Amino acid sequence: MLKGLRFPAYLRHVPEYAGGHHEHVDGSGYPNGLTREQLSVPTRIMAIADVFEAITAHDRPYRDPVYDCSPTGAGRNRPKQKTNTET
Repeated sequence: MLKGLRFPAYLRHVPEYAGGHHEHVDGSGYPNGLTREQLSVPTRIMAIADVFEAITAHDRPYRDPVYDCSPTGAGRNRPKQKTNTET
């Protein structure tokens, strides 16, 4: 999707970085199934940052953060909340 857009020269790698954040180093990711050797270092950094953001985000409507990095959370793991199906 981003490859169809025209970026200035200094942003020419945006489609690679943004599109590669779902790739896995073993080649099992998507959209292209790229391996570690095929992923650039900035793309791998973007993937790590995406995982970190996903597990620490407070604005995910479908779940609470797994790890609390807020100043008041002091890096604590969040306790698992019981669901209605757990006894």
